[in-house]
Amino acid sequence: MERTTVPKTGKMLAVKLDLPASKMRYHLTALEKAGLVEIERTEVINGIVQKFYRPIAKDIRREGISLIQYTGKSNNGAIRALQMALERF
Repeated sequence: MERTTVPKTGKMLAVKLDLPASKMRYHLTALEKAGLVEIERTEVINGIVQKFYRPIAKDIRREGISLIQYTGKSNNGAIRALQMALERF
């Protein structure tokens, strides 16, 4: 999945990643708490509040090692590795 700065709703991301909306909502909440994404804006669509998320982090580091360095993969590969790791939890 390409990195984008265009804000997307949880539903948009769930469709793109082929995940249930509830699972996407769970992960977005966790990513927001970790400071990796933020809600850029909200819109009311058919009476439902839609949150548009955008990424904040350019890379993820732990103990001085970036996810890209750790996995030895490009941004796309590192993002996929993170997705697979999140699915295990």
